[in-house]
Amino acid sequence: MKIFIQSCHASLEYDQAVMFVSMGHQVAGNFDTGSKQRPKLEGVTDVSYDVREAMSHADMIVLHQCDNYSMVFKQYCDGMGKKPVVLNYFGQGCDEQHHHVAAILGNTPNAYVVCYSRKEEHMFKKLGAPEEKYRMIRFGKVLEEFREPGWNGRLPIGYMSCNSIERRGEGCGWPAAKRLIDSVGFPLLLSGRETESLPNGIGELDYEGIKSMYRNARCFVSLGTKPAPLVLTQIEAMMTGCPVIVLDNGCGILQEGLPLFVAKSVEDVEFLVRRMCEDIRYATEASQAARQRVEDEFSMAKIMDRWKVFMEVMVK
Repeated sequence: MKIFIQSCHASLEYDQAVMFVSMGHQVAGNFDTGSKQRPKLEGVTDVSYDVREAMSHADMIVLHQCDNYSMVFKQYCDGMGKKPVVLNYFGQGCDEQHHHVAAILGNTPNAYVVCYSRKEEHMFKKLGAPEEKYRMIRFGKVLEEFREPGWNGRLPIGYMSCNSIERRGEGCGWPAAKRLIDSVGFPLLLSGRETESLPNGIGELDYEGIKSMYRNARCFVSLGTKPAPLVLTQIEAMMTGCPVIVLDNGCGILQEGLPLFVAKSVEDVEFLVRRMCEDIRYATEASQAARQRVEDEFSMAKIMDRWKVFMEVMVK
């Protein structure tokens, strides 16, 4: 099958391209080539395609959740005839857009949705979307990329990664981040675009640098992105085996059933990070307890199987 990915997310495009190619499909796309935070898959995501031509030859479109995504989804469905168009939902949008997508699923034969979270799966069920038209399939990660050599926690710090966190403000937890940064003696290291001017900020890291921090930091700290229930850095840290501490931002992280330490307040985040940093045995036990559950949720092999089953439904 020829699959065209309309990307707006460098990490997700890389993971999906690896997955679909491993499944034996041909992949083209409109890729987020401006990002340097993830490697390019040679001959696939490092290629500049004629978008119109590549789409015309595609057997299936995978659309990332972009600006005005419900309108774009409908346009793609109309333009592809009977060929399936899959909207990959990852936690953004408003009620109006959610209702529009549910209506498209009900009224458009070639429209499908893949949700990455239980929150969105439950949302579409509540909205009355046809159950055969959507699936909850997590973001798949190649286990070996994160588990070799895996987490050691040798650095007694909490590591946090978020691009442009100060400029993005409350939506990415800046008020909470500011309190943690200003806390006297708090062992926090922050990376990401536009963080180098912040205390303990080291700027944007490349892919190998990010993975090194997941391996070596005692724990990973995440303040979330509203309204998404979880984010990709949390998943990557969990896959590495790094204990993950998240602040409950009210967007549904508790309902996802993941092996995370969910803090109700900034004070709780600070307490948990300090405990991890002071007690390597506690952190190691937390890492070991989470490893198998994370593999079941996010390992590429399992995610491939779930996509394969859903794709068979689409092309009947």
